[in-house]
Amino acid sequence: MVGDQLRFGSPPTSGFAAAVWDDRQRCVANGFSTRFRMSDAVQLDGGFTFSIQNSLDGTATIGSAGNSLGIRDQGNVVSVAFESFPPSMHVTVTRPGSTTPENRGDQPVPILIPDGRPHDFRIDYEPGAIRVVIDGLWTLGPFAVDIEKEMFLSDGKAFVGLTAGAAMADSFFFHDWEFQPAGAGAPHSRRPGSVLVFPIHRSGPGWFTILSVTNTATTPIGAGTLGGTTNAHFEYANVTPNPANPFRPFGCTLFDRVETLTPADTVSVLTHCHNAVAPFGQEGFVVVTAEDPAQPQGGAWNHNYLIGSELVLNATGVTYSVNAYAAQALVADPLANSNSVRFDGVRYTALPDHLYVDSFVALAESSLTLVNLTGAPNTVNSLYLSVWNDNESPLSGTLDFSCWFDQPLTAVSPLFAESFLLSTNHDPRELDITCDGIGDLETGWAMIESVAVRNPDGSTVAADGAVLGTITSGRRPGIDGGHLLWESEKRQGNGEF
Repeated sequence: MVGDQLRFGSPPTSGFAAAVWDDRQRCVANGFSTRFRMSDAVQLDGGFTFSIQNSLDGTATIGSAGNSLGIRDQGNVVSVAFESFPPSMHVTVTRPGSTTPENRGDQPVPILIPDGRPHDFRIDYEPGAIRVVIDGLWTLGPFAVDIEKEMFLSDGKAFVGLTAGAAMADSFFFHDWEFQPAGAGAPHSRRPGSVLVFPIHRSGPGWFTILSVTNTATTPIGAGTLGGTTNAHFEYANVTPNPANPFRPFGCTLFDRVETLTPADTVSVLTHCHNAVAPFGQEGFVVVTAEDPAQPQGGAWNHNYLIGSELVLNATGVTYSVNAYAAQALVADPLANSNSVRFDGVRYTALPDHLYVDSFVALAESSLTLVNLTGAPNTVNSLYLSVWNDNESPLSGTLDFSCWFDQPLTAVSPLFAESFLLSTNHDPRELDITCDGIGDLETGWAMIESVAVRNPDGSTVAADGAVLGTITSGRRPGIDGGHLLWESEKRQGNGEF
């Protein structure tokens, strides 16, 4: 180790082989995403790999120097290898009992790996294919390989690690290595992304919303270039309220601005100043997309370094803060052959298939905010609400909405009302706030699922749609707080903005 970095290297006159493995086997068969940063300090020859192995030697497994890169002559290995000269990458499989790697694909690397600068690598595996993203700009692959079948994994697990090797002197530095199996926690895992969705903004008499966006790329990719800098394209979706039906606004119009964020830069804006001005204020949601600053008219690009949050407050004392939802770009040019941001699992990460309200207290009068991201602003998304009271009794309801709404739970459905929950088979001991063994307040939880999206004329747009949302203290002073809704592991691929 050198500081917080892992160094693989050799004396000035000889080659080397090196390997480091996670200390336990990880789930790999169902997919994973791994990322790390690497820099080559000596600039001679050699290469490095991210490898998956099931050798009997376990974490002591190490191969030869030179072209084997510390692993490829070992049996039962899948390697994603990067070589310094010529700059190239290869996906290889070495079968059990063999020492000869089989090539499953190779491509030139669009950077000179031994340039002494740090480079970010992300390797994504979905069963049957490996893809590689370098510096958030270049995507290599897909490379066809079925890890579970090639490695004869009975339980879907194997050792994962980094290796390196060289025939002459060389030195590689690795840091910030992360490995995430498919389905581990929320699919976006609160990671930086190329698109941020702020589920709510509100401005006008007495209301203030502050949006903050940060570029976590801290190091310019190249001296004298825009590397590490990105434009942040703010698009405000402003709804025109419908007094007769708050779930079906009269309109949903866009207003946009662009801010430039240099490496490690952050910007905070007051929506009242940053958004279009309206006599009675504005409300709706905001989408921020990373765009290439080198393109005069903009252009969405792969820059998975954006994070953000918002603060909403008013003069009566309402205050809550909510994180932005982050979606990651999966290809270098996510807008290729498209004029919209598509959360389809190909260009950008897919959105959750359904959402969860983890808990609610009926008398708190929390507010539910939902954004429809399938179809046009006037399309109607039909929701199925599955609600359980504090005694696990199932209840259900439906709701149709267009574009966006932010309404008290009791307006969304009477299922969330204290008076209704008291009439159900509830638990008389929950929620006890006086510690006398008798329940004082009704609670529950809910699942929200889109079951149809249609045009105003009734024609079908999709069998179900993509929805994002949050639950907050709403417009009522005295109880503050808010958070994004929980997400299903199952994803929905027809989200679009």
